[in-house]
Amino acid sequence: YVPNFSARALASSRSMLFGLVIPQTEKEEKMMFSNTFYGEFLSSFEFEARKRGYNILISGKDIDTSYVKIAKQRCLDGVVAVGLQHSSELDELVNSGIPLVLVDSYIDTDKAGCINLSDREGGRLATSYLRTKGHERIALVTGYTNEKGVNTERFDGYRDAMESEYNPELVYSGTVSYSFGLRIGEEIAEKRNGISAVFATADILAIGVINGLKKKGARVPEDVSVVGFDDGMLSMLSDPGLTTIHQDVDKKAVLAAEMIISRVEKKDGFNESIVLPVSITERSSVTKAK
Repeated sequence: YVPNFSARALASSRSMLFGLVIPQTEKEEKMMFSNTFYGEFLSSFEFEARKRGYNILISGKDIDTSYVKIAKQRCLDGVVAVGLQHSSELDELVNSGIPLVLVDSYIDTDKAGCINLSDREGGRLATSYLRTKGHERIALVTGYTNEKGVNTERFDGYRDAMESEYNPELVYSGTVSYSFGLRIGEEIAEKRNGISAVFATADILAIGVINGLKKKGARVPEDVSVVGFDDGMLSMLSDPGLTTIHQDVDKKAVLAAEMIISRVEKKDGFNESIVLPVSITERSSVTKAK
C-alpha cells in the first residue's frame, strides 16, 4: 500500500508541503545556491521539516514575479521566504493569509513570523576588528544597498565603525557573487590606492576578493587583510583561512521550521520575532597593518 498524498490533502485540507523561497535579486545572476549560505540553510530546514512529516517545494523568486499564485496552486501549508526585499509582490504574499515566516527580510509586519540576524552589529564587529589591527583604509564589498535588507544593515554597521573615517569611495556595491568579489579584488590590487583591508558582507564575496587580489599579485593578508560574513564551509576551505563573522545557520533554519510549523498548526507560545547574535571567527586572512 502506498498512500496518495494528494487524496489525503483533499480530505484533510493539508498538503504537508512548505514552500521555501530564495531570492533572484538580480536578473543577470543565477543566484539560487551560488551563495552557499542558501544550501546550508536548505539542508537544515528540510531535515527539520521532514522529521515533522513535511516536505519542501523550493523556488527561486524573480524580482518581477508573484509567488502567491504558485503557493495557492500547490496548496502549500506555509511559506518560508529568505532574504526578500520589500515589494508589492511580497506585500501580496504577506496579506494572502498563507502562514508565512520571513528570514533575513527586514519588513515591518505583524502578519508573519520574522527571524533576523544582528546584521548591523556584525558589520560593526568586522570593521572594528580590522581597525583594532591598525587598518585605516578599509574597503567594503557588498551586495546592492538600495533597499532595506541584510546588505544595508551590514553596510550601516561598517559605517558606524568607520565613524569620521568613512569614505564612500571605498564602498563597492554589486551582486553577492564570487565573480563580483573576484573583479573587485583585481581592481583593488591594480589600483593599490592605500586600501589595506576589506570587509566583504558574505563569504562568497570575500573568497572572490581574495582570489582577485592574489591573481593580480597582492598577498593576503600581508598586503591586504580580508574579513567575510557567514562562517560557512567556504571560509574553512579558503586559502588563507577566512576570518569571518559567524552566524549559526543551522539554528536559524531549525527555528524557521519550528516557527512555520507552529503557525500552520496554530500552536501558541512561539516567539514571532527572533534576532540571532553574531560573533567573529578568527583565521589567517587578517594581520596587523604595516
